[in-house]
Amino acid sequence: DAGLWEAMPGDSRTLDLKHPVWWSDRLRQLLGFENETDFPNRLESWASRLHPEDRKAALDSMQHQWTDRRTGSWPDAQYRLAAKDGSYHWFLSRVVTSRDDGGKSMRIAGSLSDITRSREDEARLNVALTRFELASEMLNDGIWDLDVVAGDPVNPSNAFWWSTQFRRLLGFETEQEFPNVLDSWASRLHPDEKQTVFKAFMDHLMDRSGRTPYSIEYRLRCKDNQYRWFRARGRTR
Repeated sequence: DAGLWEAMPGDSRTLDLKHPVWWSDRLRQLLGFENETDFPNRLESWASRLHPEDRKAALDSMQHQWTDRRTGSWPDAQYRLAAKDGSYHWFLSRVVTSRDDGGKSMRIAGSLSDITRSREDEARLNVALTRFELASEMLNDGIWDLDVVAGDPVNPSNAFWWSTQFRRLLGFETEQEFPNVLDSWASRLHPDEKQTVFKAFMDHLMDRSGRTPYSIEYRLRCKDNQYRWFRARGRTR
């Protein structure tokens, strides 16, 4: 759901904020305006509503697009615009320019899409992930996660994630040393416990009633090739 705009810069080499621009009704609506009276068909209608932190970058980009002689699309940009009620919204901007045979500017057109919600969701996710990472680093437990494909716990396509603390308990530091695959852990199980551990793991995962716990003790071979005892616990969702 995008608002459209279009202008004819001609052979202008400077960005004139008084220059005529056609703004679509949908673009005005996205900002809370209704018609040309409260959002005139001039470039300054848009420029005056740019967030102070985004203004220079957005105007510099528009200046380049306005005066360049290249035909084609430009890299997407994101910036904030003030709506009629004064609140700032994030927008995704896309711009296309076309020129005549002489290289003079014929047309510049663009679209604006309100991405405020997705930006806010992304910010909340980043906060949650940061909190989780900080919490997991302070735990003595090593956390792991498995995304089971097609209900098969040993499917090679299953996505594993081993936390930094999990690796450190075994003497490793990086994903290169201890990749996010099942074999990183399975290959280090003590031979005497491997069958028992896999059975407990499978019994837990395959019991859809959730009544079979996964809580077991076993030995793992660490980076120094010494076996150490661990208690493993898991929950399936």
